[in-house]
Amino acid sequence: MITSVQRSPITALDRPTGHTVLVISDQPPMSSSSERASAAQDADSSAPLEGRLMTDTQYEPAHTGLLLMDPYNDFLSEGGKLWPLVEEVATEVGLLDNLRAVVAAARAAGIQVFVVPHRRWRESNYANWNFLTADQAGGNENRVFEDGAWGGDWHLDFAPQESDVVVHEHWGQSGFANTDLDLQLKKHGITHVVTVGMLANTCIESISHYAMELGYHVTLVRGATAAWTREMLHAAHDLNGPSYAHAILSSDEIVTAFKGAQV
Repeated sequence: MITSVQRSPITALDRPTGHTVLVISDQPPMSSSSERASAAQDADSSAPLEGRLMTDTQYEPAHTGLLLMDPYNDFLSEGGKLWPLVEEVATEVGLLDNLRAVVAAARAAGIQVFVVPHRRWRESNYANWNFLTADQAGGNENRVFEDGAWGGDWHLDFAPQESDVVVHEHWGQSGFANTDLDLQLKKHGITHVVTVGMLANTCIESISHYAMELGYHVTLVRGATAAWTREMLHAAHDLNGPSYAHAILSSDEIVTAFKGAQV
């Protein structure tokens, strides 16, 4: 039965007009925040077997790279332009604490961190461009990740350290397209990539799928990414992820794996 018609959280920041979502379900709508939080945890932590790929992969520090996607204030900080769109899901999955734990464990293990940033907003970014996507048009209109502004600066907890590799900014969703990421990974001897950051169903999915196509071993990490909606997060990990990822682990599982590899 039709239980509700609700407005998508996507706004002019990422879609010029937004859109309406028709929710068709046999279940009554959830009425409380606790019910919604429980549902999000169930969707992202108790997924079907095919959505929880686990292997006995050994994450050797010399050959493992942590790809940290778009750790900007606009995405991850209160007051950021995109934070209101991801805050509910990010809070439910414990995004910031999980990212802190995963990044810290990687550094402690001697695993190379690659910061993979989206193109910052600049006045001339899309001058005379053909075929802007809705995301590019909305980001341009709202100056998302503005160069030289607070929103386009790093979240303080995830600012690159001296030993990190900061990859060239990507224009779309994949951190490989039109950047030096593949070269940097190869030059550092990386064979296994672990992708964390934002967003699960766009940049994380795109870069991870691309990495698989290029021959890298790919690990997705539940709780160390988020999306606009629970449905998008579910699609990223449980519907699409198993088709290209070699492992889909929880944040606790990857932290434990990194600690086991610590040199």
